[in-house]
Amino acid sequence: METTTIRTQVLLDKEILEQALQITHLKSKRELLDYALRELIRHEKQKKLLDLKGAICWEGDLSAMRENEVL
Repeated sequence: METTTIRTQVLLDKEILEQALQITHLKSKRELLDYALRELIRHEKQKKLLDLKGAICWEGDLSAMRENEVL
């Protein structure tokens, strides 16, 4: 997948930035911001999936499906 990049300036809290770099072990601010944005997107998509809980009716026997599982 080809990505397009943009150049921007952002004012960030220095303490939070340093803490995030330390926790994630990422090497650059650019890597950190990319990681943070991807995690935000992933988290929001997960929340949308959780909103479906109870909205989808599934009928089946999970135990029987597991017994027939091919490994």
